[in-house]
Amino acid sequence: MKRVLIALEILIIIVIAAGLIFIYSGTYNIAASAGHYDFVRWVLATTMENSVRSHAAGIEAPNLERFERRQAMRHFDEMCVLCHGAPGVKPSAIGQGIVPEPPELSEVAPQWTPGELFWIVKNGIRMSGMPAFGLTHPDEDIWMMVAFIRQLPDITAEEYQAMTARLPRSAGHEHEQRQETAPASQSGGQMP
Repeated sequence: MKRVLIALEILIIIVIAAGLIFIYSGTYNIAASAGHYDFVRWVLATTMENSVRSHAAGIEAPNLERFERRQAMRHFDEMCVLCHGAPGVKPSAIGQGIVPEPPELSEVAPQWTPGELFWIVKNGIRMSGMPAFGLTHPDEDIWMMVAFIRQLPDITAEEYQAMTARLPRSAGHEHEQRQETAPASQSGGQMP
């Protein structure tokens, strides 16, 4: 039994040493243009999906039909299209250069519950380029965006183009900096 423990300790030391050599060697290409290895992509995607589902458990969505589509569309157009694109609209050069590539929301929205989408929009996703809009937007605005994102699979490119043509153009997307007592990742996201 003593030999097994010694062998296990040696194996652990070798794995730690190999990991440190790998980290400090600089051999892993972190360039966004190179993308991730399949294994790394799987680890990141699986970790993200399970983390969102775990942290969003228990978040109950309000009645999403109560939100005015035009206002929700304005938030979406100003904050999401840059990276995710929209029906008939490609992501900008910024969105096309992010790794992992931001998903087309009309395709992935049905895979997430409203509570999970709320958690993602509010808290963001580290090392993905997805910002935490809960730092700058009240929950009501985030639920409004979630309501619109849930409608995306049913909006055609022509409908989206017509909706954006009717949007009032402002000098920019304005909002106040939110001050929270707890970090956004710890807040439950429940509507008052």
